[in-house]
Amino acid sequence: MAAAPTATCFTAETASDFYTDVEPTTPQDLSLLDAGRSLQMFADAGVPILGVVENMSYFVAPDTGKRYDIFGHGGGERMAQEVGADFLGAIPLEPEVRIGGDEGTPIVVRDPESPAVAQLETAMGAAISLFDNATAVRVPRRRFSLVKNTDDLL
Repeated sequence: MAAAPTATCFTAETASDFYTDVEPTTPQDLSLLDAGRSLQMFADAGVPILGVVENMSYFVAPDTGKRYDIFGHGGGERMAQEVGADFLGAIPLEPEVRIGGDEGTPIVVRDPESPAVAQLETAMGAAISLFDNATAVRVPRRRFSLVKNTDDLL
């Protein structure tokens, strides 16, 4: 994964053509700007936001167990609070995720017991629950202020 990933969004579709967004980001400012543009696009289209997931949130050194916030801390949670959406979770940075991606084996297959998989399952479980309970948040344009003027970013 790149240090500044693009804000690829996950959408869910039902038979009634109801779309929602689970917005991924990393804690760093550049990723938050990308995710902000994506949230704005969905808001402009009237697509409800299920929540925000913070990817590459932290790294736990395998030899010491010490946690490092390589890309900062809490950006995804702040973004979720800003738009009034749920913060679905923080996915740790794990080398096995990259290795599996390079080899074409997703981490959920490669190492289903990894902390990243556990956090991902928690986040997606929360998103599914919100979707099933129809509690997604419609984010009006005026409420999103992390990106003050999206025209400047184009």
